Amino acid sequence: MKKFAFLFVLAVSIISCKNETKADDASSDSKTTVTDKESTLKTIEGEFLFVDGAGVIMGKNFIYGVSLNDVTEELIKQAASKQRDKFDMVPVVIRGEINPKPQGTDSWDEIVTIKEIIKVLEPKGEAPIKIETGK
Repeated sequence: MKKFAFLFVLAVSIISCKNETKADDASSDSKTTVTDKESTLKTIEGEFLFVDGAGVIMGKNFIYGVSLNDVTEELIKQAASKQRDKFDMVPVVIRGEINPKPQGTDSWDEIVTIKEIIKVLEPKGEAPIKIETGK
């Protein structure tokens, strides 16, 4: 009788462990999906400039074109309020998705779609030098 009770408890324990493992695997799959989605977003720190309908973010080792969306429109407004002139690059920290340029377009090799604005800072250094030509 003791052997039967021991085997019964052992069997129940094994079965309940398997169910917990499946539940843990299912929850980790949903976490993986969220993590995969977030892993496509990169934090990018660089200088932003938007002139004549085209935007660019430039860092030490990269230059990305910027796709237009609602978040980009907000970044344009925030950066414009910090610019000293039209061609002043504004330091920004954003989160976005980097993709290759669309086929058949003449633009930067990689395009960033901005998903979140983290910081917009004041431009560093001296104001750009303006050169005026006389007539």
